[in-house]
Amino acid sequence: MDLAVRAALKGWKFIYLGDVRVKSELPSTYEGYCQQQFRWASGSANLFRKMTWEVLTAKQVSPLKKFYMIYSFFLVRRVVAPTVAFVLYNVIIPISVMVPEIFLPIWGVAYIPTALTIVTAIRMPENVHIMPLWILFESVMSMHRLKAAVAGLLEFPEFNQWIVTKKVGNSGNEENGEVPLLQKARKSIRNR
Repeated sequence: MDLAVRAALKGWKFIYLGDVRVKSELPSTYEGYCQQQFRWASGSANLFRKMTWEVLTAKQVSPLKKFYMIYSFFLVRRVVAPTVAFVLYNVIIPISVMVPEIFLPIWGVAYIPTALTIVTAIRMPENVHIMPLWILFESVMSMHRLKAAVAGLLEFPEFNQWIVTKKVGNSGNEENGEVPLLQKARKSIRNR
């Protein structure tokens, strides 16, 4: 991300090729996924902290592009979004359910989460059936992303830790290209 921001500040143009496919692998455990998300979120927030002045003083970049880079790319996507998601999913809605004296308007309980879900579902309509699970998962991950954003902005000690995310494919134990955690399909009904 750092190189992309610096290249954009020098006026480089980028072309997105939608038909190019690159092999990638997700972390094989929830803990590994959380570590990876922490690195990405804290690194982005720290990059926002370090690059804001450089973006503002860049001569080859138009004021509109500067505004986009600071406001939309960094501030909203890397700092504000995790904060709002955490406060909404993990503070406001649970408190309004547990404490009946607190009145939360229907738009706060239903419309905002529904809008977030619809915006996400539009990007991947084939995954609409897992949206309820995605909402629950995102409410948990918003806590990790908020913690990471704060750690990156304030440069907490855990921000500088680089822990390589373990993946199934990089364990070095593959034989004939097979992934070791997967079992071969059973050939007969008797072996089930």
